[in-house]
Amino acid sequence: MARDCSRINTAVFYGAPPGIDLVPIPELGNGTYETLKGGLYLDGLNTRPRGHTMFGLETAKTVRDNPLNAAGAVDQADGVILFSSLGMSMAQLEWGKFDETIHVERADLNPKVVFFQGAAGARTIEDMDQITDTYWDEYEALLVAAGHSLAQVRVVWLQVGWGTEPAGAFAVWLAATKTALVSVIQNIKTLCPNCLMCYVQPRIYSGYTTDPERTEPYAHWLGWAFREILSTQILSNIELNHNPDLTAPVVAPWLSWAAYSWGNGTKGTLDGLYWYCNDFVEDDGYHDSEIGKQKVADRMIRYFTQDETSKIWLLA
Repeated sequence: MARDCSRINTAVFYGAPPGIDLVPIPELGNGTYETLKGGLYLDGLNTRPRGHTMFGLETAKTVRDNPLNAAGAVDQADGVILFSSLGMSMAQLEWGKFDETIHVERADLNPKVVFFQGAAGARTIEDMDQITDTYWDEYEALLVAAGHSLAQVRVVWLQVGWGTEPAGAFAVWLAATKTALVSVIQNIKTLCPNCLMCYVQPRIYSGYTTDPERTEPYAHWLGWAFREILSTQILSNIELNHNPDLTAPVVAPWLSWAAYSWGNGTKGTLDGLYWYCNDFVEDDGYHDSEIGKQKVADRMIRYFTQDETSKIWLLA
C-alpha cells in the first residue's frame, strides 16, 4: 500500500460510486446515509439524550470518588483512576500524542488519573472480539508490568477497526461490524469488571491510502457502526446493558462518543477539521503523521476537558 495525494476527498476517490460524496455523520442532521438518519445520537441530534447524560454524570462521580488499588478495592490513599486506551495501531499513535500533549498543556489534571496505553499495533477487531484472544492476555501483562491490574481499569477510550473488512454492501458490513463491536465491549466489561465508562472514537479519513482494506468508505462506515452501538445502549437493549437497576445483567460500561474526527479530506468539516496528505505517513497513507496525530490529540483534549461526564474525574 502507498499514499496517493490525489485522493483529496471521496468525490475524487478512485472507485467511489459516481456522484457519491460522504458527509460527516454530525453534519447530516435529518438527512440520511443509506437508510440511516444522521446525527451522532438519536433523531438526527449530536447531543446525548439527557437521561443517558445524567446516568453518565452519576457514573463519573463514582469514578472520581472511588479510586481503586490493584485488588480492585476503593483506596483513597493509594488508589488510582485508570484511564486506558484500547484498540489498534492508530489508537496507539493517537493516544500517545494525546497523553503527551495533555500533560504539557494542562496543569489541572486530577493526580489520581493514570493514563495507560493499552492499544497495540496490528491488533484489530478480529483480535479483540473473542474473550480468549491473545490481545487481552497481552493487555493484562502490560498492566501488571506497570504495577496495575484489570480490576483497576475505570475508563476506556476505544478505537478499533477491521484487519480484513467484511464482504458485502453497507448493510451487510454494518451488521457484521456491530455484532463484533458488541462482543468487544462485552469483553471489556467481563475482563475489567470495574470499568464503568467507555468513550468510542472512529478512525479519521483514510482516502489517501491505496490499501483496499484500509481506504474509504470503511473509516466513514466505522462511525456508523459506533453510532448504532450507542443507539443500542441508549434504547436499553440488554446486549449492552450498563444499568444495574434493570433486571438484565450489566454486560457493558456506559458508552459515549469521544471526539468524532472523521472529515472528508480537504473538504473539511463545519468545525474546521481538514485532512491533508501530509497528515498521513508517506509509506502507507493510512497512519497519522506527527501533524495528523496532533490534530486528533487536540480534539481529544478539548473533548475530555470540556465534556460534563469526563471533566468531573479528569480534572482536579
